Amino acid sequence: FVTLRRTETMAFALNAGVCTSFGSNKRAVRTKNEMARTRRAGRRMLMNSSDDLYETARVGEMGFIGAADEIDRTNSSFGALNKLSEQDKILGSTCMLSKGGKEGNLECFYRSAGPEDGEAVVLIHGLPSSSYCYRGVLPLLAERGYRALAPDLIGFGFSDKPQPGYGFDYTSQEYFDTLECFLEEQNVDQFTVVVNGWFAPLALNFVFERVADRVKSIIMLNSPLPPQSPKLPISMQRWGWPGFIGDGFCQDPMSVERALEGGGPYFIDLNDADVYRRPYMLSGNAGFALGGAVRKLDLDNAFAAVEQGFRSWEKPVCIAWGESDKYLKASVVSDFKEQICGDAQVTMLSDVGHYAAEDYAERVAAAVINFLKRTAN
Repeated sequence: FVTLRRTETMAFALNAGVCTSFGSNKRAVRTKNEMARTRRAGRRMLMNSSDDLYETARVGEMGFIGAADEIDRTNSSFGALNKLSEQDKILGSTCMLSKGGKEGNLECFYRSAGPEDGEAVVLIHGLPSSSYCYRGVLPLLAERGYRALAPDLIGFGFSDKPQPGYGFDYTSQEYFDTLECFLEEQNVDQFTVVVNGWFAPLALNFVFERVADRVKSIIMLNSPLPPQSPKLPISMQRWGWPGFIGDGFCQDPMSVERALEGGGPYFIDLNDADVYRRPYMLSGNAGFALGGAVRKLDLDNAFAAVEQGFRSWEKPVCIAWGESDKYLKASVVSDFKEQICGDAQVTMLSDVGHYAAEDYAERVAAAVINFLKRTAN
């Protein structure tokens, strides 16, 4: 069934450390298999309805937002944000990374599920997502006995977000250092890696360059691949524009939500959207980190390295592809399979967009589990 839901949206005066509540937002909400999804229906309308100012603070490892004592959290939009602790299926943990950047000592937030002795599956999120996108996949993998781990890359989610030039420059080698350190901290030796979206080239090159002997198989969810080597969508290119123009787009929490929704057929459930917005509401550092990461993607060289890596790769490869991807064409898959990796196994996912795990966790988990079973030694 379809219902209409109204909720407050938020915009923050980041430099002042305060936020202003903005109008209401209509969305058509469809619930299926206990996972709320929203289908694109009509145009979002934002109307200014309040001038209230609230204090913001990071509270606990999830970075929950705290408001002034006199605020009725049940009726305010801040209340919706604060209640996310009850709805987040996997709260997650943090670990310190001794490597990465100029000084190390970066805090990495991650979500995990499953037995410590289970076969490890490491899931790397796309741009500008976070490990929260895998919240529905992790428990399904854990039910089958896998140990599933999904870190927030530095600069995203609830991991540390150094400003570029202040200890971390968001280069590929710095990301390789942090990912390698994360695996060490979690005592992960042999594992399967799952990648998605525009961070896939970075994650794949990490595999080829640093941990090729430890990776048992590769699973790609709607990832840009050679030889097509697609360009970054304009909605994401803007974050990398130079100067204050790019910084302005990066500091807009709604631009992140729009990018996440723009890749597929659904609106993100409002409570889930709040989780993605929250880091950008808490500090301007999240926006600066986003811009730094996009400016250092260097996709042309990354695609060339990915192609070279796959040409010598002899372990199992799977592509699980959401057919409703609005950022990437399905021909990316056929060209990759025909010209670069003929042994890749392809699974097409109906009613799934670019951020496959966000759109349909059950189908993504089923594709991962079936592939792991087929390729088990």
